[in-house]
Amino acid sequence: MDQTMQFNTPALLEAFFERSQDGFFFMMLDEPIAWGPGVDKDAVLDYVFAHQRMTKVNPAMAQQFRATRESLIGLTPAEFFRHDPAAGRRGWRE
Repeated sequence: MDQTMQFNTPALLEAFFERSQDGFFFMMLDEPIAWGPGVDKDAVLDYVFAHQRMTKVNPAMAQQFRATRESLIGLTPAEFFRHDPAAGRRGWRE
């Protein structure tokens, strides 16, 4: 097995995710979206903020937010940024 194969395994990726000191998470949308020229980005962001959900959270992310992984999984951006929705939208827009 060559060295690139050794470092491209699901187990290694999972170990990196679980042991990282940086907070990481994955999110998923109910439906794909279009994002580009000619798209009403405010309308798309409204959809994303209501329908994109955290699907996987590493321990560092939970610790940074003083939460359990289970309490973060399933959150939408609207729920996660309810304290400052404008800041959340700016981050998503970029």
